[in-house]
Amino acid sequence: MLARGGLVQVLDLGLARAWAPERDGGALDGLVLAPCDRSAIWLGKALATLAFLLAAEIVALPAFALFFAPLDGPALLGVLLASVGICAVGSLVSAMAAAARGREVLLPLLFLTLAIPLVVGGVGSSISPEPGAYLAFLGLYDAVFAILSWAAFEYVVTE
Repeated sequence: MLARGGLVQVLDLGLARAWAPERDGGALDGLVLAPCDRSAIWLGKALATLAFLLAAEIVALPAFALFFAPLDGPALLGVLLASVGICAVGSLVSAMAAAARGREVLLPLLFLTLAIPLVVGGVGSSISPEPGAYLAFLGLYDAVFAILSWAAFEYVVTE
């Protein structure tokens, strides 16, 4: 699973800077005025963050398996579900924090509190002899927060 340092680097590289160019350059105003659903902006950012995170995991997971322990199916599924949750929650929270002055401080405070269940579910799915409950929890968490982020993004982006 991602350690605390890994989460902070994902925040710095992927989430904190995801909305800054659009806000600073005024491109977000053009995206908001486009004749489409505003939640499509969130979906695009979440998928772009997921692609970045999966590319990092393609490099990191074989090294983890080489040095620590081989990864089985439930552990890999836990990593995938945790990554989807990180992207779903992180894209919404980073959009909220991008409008604030202290976004470098606000984003980790908001995101890390919401990421605790992802860490618990991901670690539980990799070390538990019965990972089914943890995988179901991660799937439910991803579904709930993806739907909430999709629904709330229109209000976040208009602020």
